[in-house]
Amino acid sequence: MGVSKADFMRLNIVVKLGFMLTWVNAVLSASSTEQLSTIFEQCCLEPDSCLEWRPLFSGNGSATIQAICSLASITCDSQQNIIELKAPGMGLTCNLPDAPIQELQNLQLLDLSNNRISGPIPEFLPESLVEIRMNNNELIGAVPHSLATHPNLKTLRLDYNQIESLPIEWTSMVYDASNSPFPLQAVHLGHNTLQGSFPQGLAYFPFLRVLELQHNTLSGPMGPKDSSGAFRQLNLLDVSDNSLSGSLPSWTDSVKTFIAGTGNTFTAASDSNAPSSDASSSGLSGGAIAGIVIGVLAGVGCIAAAIVLFIRKRKSATTTKEPPNAYERYI
Repeated sequence: MGVSKADFMRLNIVVKLGFMLTWVNAVLSASSTEQLSTIFEQCCLEPDSCLEWRPLFSGNGSATIQAICSLASITCDSQQNIIELKAPGMGLTCNLPDAPIQELQNLQLLDLSNNRISGPIPEFLPESLVEIRMNNNELIGAVPHSLATHPNLKTLRLDYNQIESLPIEWTSMVYDASNSPFPLQAVHLGHNTLQGSFPQGLAYFPFLRVLELQHNTLSGPMGPKDSSGAFRQLNLLDVSDNSLSGSLPSWTDSVKTFIAGTGNTFTAASDSNAPSSDASSSGLSGGAIAGIVIGVLAGVGCIAAAIVLFIRKRKSATTTKEPPNAYERYI
């Protein structure tokens, strides 16, 4: 029985598609291998760094995609695409834009924490990223706009760096994120050199649960003033050791763990319905009033001394860096 011309053409198309898919996978695998090799060449400069990678990328190593996917620091999917790059404390010393991480288009987890990575954060990181851990490095500059409204990012750890500014999408209310699909849940920016205002633009990111901003130089009031729906999912907010001021907005009452700490000069909200304290109509003598005032001042002094002692003990007990992922109990 012969094969019709139509069947032959369909078979030919299937075969060509098969060859094409094989070629595409080979190109992607070669690309991933090339990107990892470049990262190694740019960032693994010290002899005792990247010890797991050295047998593959140095000397006569054979850095095939199969060998790369077998590394403990690399996770690949069924198509041999790199989806997790985990290199914490591997001794990486490089300028981040020089490392072609943005070329790993299927990357979901990027963990470069506890290294000596410097320079600004690249504006365009893979849109596939779900979690970024680049804490405890030497990063500078600003949080890029691409991360401010990233379509898939849930966790951003940039604490313990030298980051100076936040994107306008976070610091102003020009962007309405109340009905946005942005899944951002945790932002860690403590122990940086952040200046400017409190990131009130994050108030309406619907899934945000953790916001750490401690040990920076943020100033001005905490917004937004309109508390309707602001930070409605927030479980942890730490703004200690900044220069924030003004009255605390009412939405802070609903935050499960709010750490105001030291450095800030918050004031209590005024209450126009509070009763008058006119001493002349109280019926008390001058001596009685003086005695009451002295007693109150003595009591306030004792309380203030106790508070200062408590804060000092608490601050000394929390100077060590937070254990990895200790924040997860708030998510």
